[in-house]
Amino acid sequence: TANADTESRAIAKRYIDASGLKYLFSTLMHHGKSNMKKLYKAYPESDERAVNCLAWLLRLTETGTPLHWRILAKFVPSPADPSSWKSHVDRIVELNTAYSERVKEAEDRIESDSDLDEEDGAEERYLSRMDAGLFTLQMTDTVIAFVAEEEQVRERVEQRLKRKGRSLADVCSELAEYIATKRSDTLTAPATTTDNAKDLSALLLEL
Repeated sequence: TANADTESRAIAKRYIDASGLKYLFSTLMHHGKSNMKKLYKAYPESDERAVNCLAWLLRLTETGTPLHWRILAKFVPSPADPSSWKSHVDRIVELNTAYSERVKEAEDRIESDSDLDEEDGAEERYLSRMDAGLFTLQMTDTVIAFVAEEEQVRERVEQRLKRKGRSLADVCSELAEYIATKRSDTLTAPATTTDNAKDLSALLLEL
């Protein structure tokens, strides 16, 4: 609803204004004292929560506004901090490729099960992909779609993806499936026909 959307945007604003990005990126990058780093290893779901939070902040802040730019600034070079953006981009791509591999393994397992009929197979395939981390993969796709609008960032994303046998087109395809599924509320919705990250980030803001 409109009221829920307004409330969510207000929460996102308060989070950013309260220096929440500092702690969010510390979690994402596994920064902190040695005891914190042990916790990151013990609870890998912290990666999933950090990426999910980051994706939602990008969607809940209007493009072109100072709030939205404060998030994007973590991923683009600046005179004050010309290098850390690379590690942030690399970390998102690292998680993206890791979860892509997990989802692909789940897909292969389902495809090898010849006992499932077409309808049951579609549902089982979707649920298995979700269990393997499809939602987190889609959230990393979301972050990439927003940050890859900057040419220098897009080039680095494409470079890092290529090292793992992936491409920005793969990211866009997965994200198009997510958008189509959200719009139709079905498991077999036709994907949005675009491979442009900028177009997809605009569609994400409409969900």
